[in-house]
Amino acid sequence: MMAAFLILELVRVLWKGSAPSRSNLIMLSTLLWRSLKYLRYSILSYNRHGIHSKFLYQFLDEVVYQKGEVYPPLLSEYRMSLESDPGEIIITDYGAGSQSNSSRTRKVKDIAKNSSKSKKWTELLYRIIKRTSPATVVELGTSLGITTANLSSAAPESKIITIEGCPETSKVADGRFNLFGLDNIELINGTFEDKFRDTLHKIGKLDFLFIDGNHRGNAILKYLEWSLPYLHTNSVVILDDIYWSRDMYAGWQKIIEKEEIKLSLDLFQIGILFFNADLTKEHYLIRY
Repeated sequence: MMAAFLILELVRVLWKGSAPSRSNLIMLSTLLWRSLKYLRYSILSYNRHGIHSKFLYQFLDEVVYQKGEVYPPLLSEYRMSLESDPGEIIITDYGAGSQSNSSRTRKVKDIAKNSSKSKKWTELLYRIIKRTSPATVVELGTSLGITTANLSSAAPESKIITIEGCPETSKVADGRFNLFGLDNIELINGTFEDKFRDTLHKIGKLDFLFIDGNHRGNAILKYLEWSLPYLHTNSVVILDDIYWSRDMYAGWQKIIEKEEIKLSLDLFQIGILFFNADLTKEHYLIRY
């Protein structure tokens, strides 16, 4: 599925003309690089078989590859309400920007369909949150709140703090949180640089962190380093789009080398970090 998507993206870029612009050449180069990385991932990645770590085997068997989970209807309704919303908003982007749409004015339904996490990945996040039962969750990058809704529904007793830089996107998400009664979410509008450290100081302990709002390698490394004093042996950190670009991947590589991280999982779309002091430091490419 991912391979087909990457090929279609390559064709789309090439089809635009015989003399592609510099931005299209950069996009083409990134897509070629990502395609090669995906080929490597496909060859080298594991499923649960061949995994000797009891902790990891159970996590894969009971969470990643679990098939029997029943998801609240609210989550599909939330997504559908956005995918049918014709309203337009002005996007303020403090991250690396979109690789598919450079327009600042976009329809809500287009963002929901093209830029939001697919059900495959939001449902995985739902299962991970439900398994880890965190008391405090911080999400960097709310967007329209589709992922946030999954985090909230999976852990209704948890405190979910989500930070979003774009004022108009924040307004749409906040309206949906109220509409669907997601009362355990606190949405903070502001840049990560301005709001994240203050948030960490206020909560004191961080059980779960999801980073999905700035696709720059030095930025994700910085956010992880800010978080380290607040993380503990049972904390989980998930980073989205680790193969977004060469720079993003380089940041991911620096992160997994840190001694505080005992187990790191590369699922191509996301990276998962565990800090359990009882684990031996390992890194796996996991097929999903």
